[in-house]
Amino acid sequence: MSKILIAEDEVFLRTLITQVLTKDGHQVFGAQDGQEAIDLYDRLVPDLLITDLIMPGKEGIETIIELHQRDSQLRIIAMSGGCRGNSNANLNMALKLGADCVLPKPFTVDELKSTVTTLLASRRSVLFGGNPL
Repeated sequence: MSKILIAEDEVFLRTLITQVLTKDGHQVFGAQDGQEAIDLYDRLVPDLLITDLIMPGKEGIETIIELHQRDSQLRIIAMSGGCRGNSNANLNMALKLGADCVLPKPFTVDELKSTVTTLLASRRSVLFGGNPL
């Protein structure tokens, strides 16, 4: 069972992602913004962070930078619907700053599950001496 932290200000989406990943056997924790995610990280030390990029308070880019600096093995998925500016530019910036992959909104449940499975497998590979992605 993996620990997954979700930073998403939209309650409906955060709840939906939590339900899907919990059903798959993961331990999932939700945060309403980046600062809450950072605070939870300190207590949980999750295997994976899924973060929205556009949130009130501390946004996803800031959260990615800070958590990537603390833990370079933390796998990070950035997601965005591009409410402010160009969504592709935001997602590309997230990749450059430490996200492992991106999920443009809207995405399907299958896309979410596949991405999570792939990243968690790559984390195990790195931690146990295998070849990373």
